[in-house]
Amino acid sequence: MSDPTVTAVVVTWNSADVIGDCLRSLRVALDGLLSTVVVVDNGSGDDTLARVTAAEPDAVVIANPRNRGLAAANNQGMAARPADFFLIANPDVVFDAGAVRALLDLAGRRPRAGWVAPRLRYEDGRLQTSVGSLPTLAQTLLGRQVARRRAGDEPVGFWWDGWPHTEEHRIGRCLECAYLVRAETVRSVGAQDEHYRLDWEGTDWSERFARAGWELWFTPDAVVTHRGGLSRRQVPYRAVV
Repeated sequence: MSDPTVTAVVVTWNSADVIGDCLRSLRVALDGLLSTVVVVDNGSGDDTLARVTAAEPDAVVIANPRNRGLAAANNQGMAARPADFFLIANPDVVFDAGAVRALLDLAGRRPRAGWVAPRLRYEDGRLQTSVGSLPTLAQTLLGRQVARRRAGDEPVGFWWDGWPHTEEHRIGRCLECAYLVRAETVRSVGAQDEHYRLDWEGTDWSERFARAGWELWFTPDAVVTHRGGLSRRQVPYRAVV
């Protein structure tokens, strides 16, 4: 059986300060894999594109003249280079060397895993809560104000705060800064909903994955450092709305 192909999709918007580290980490994490890196820039006004070329000259670059939104840009990236798997990543993440192979390993062992999420940490090494259940409407509106509940020993709630993130586990959703999706699943459920400009596109996609019978999984063996909030800080009010 041949090795799977991977297209890494990174969407940028005024990301000059972080994109270089992201792309350099991807070069190491994708080494030895049949892979392509696609950078979709949403009309950056800084020197993001120059930083992309300097860090990864072999990347496929799509330069949008305006900000099309995150979901639309992710869809552009996936359509640009079809593959067996798509690695969707924000520009403010750094992959550990074995992270992508760990994501692929879980997907290989679980054929119904349409989505695989890594363990996230902050720059100082602290664990970042990154997985949870598909939210109810009340949880969606209240977010972290809804306390995490437990059903026996199983974590339940909007975010699984307090869960140690040390075991492979089926999840409902994840923080969408870095994750692997199976191309077969994307063909089954369709692309991301482009009505979502900055956030919630992943939660909507997660629900569609689950409704179609695909599973979402977390693996602690794939580790990614997440700086966090770069795009949100540029448009804080719109992000909330």
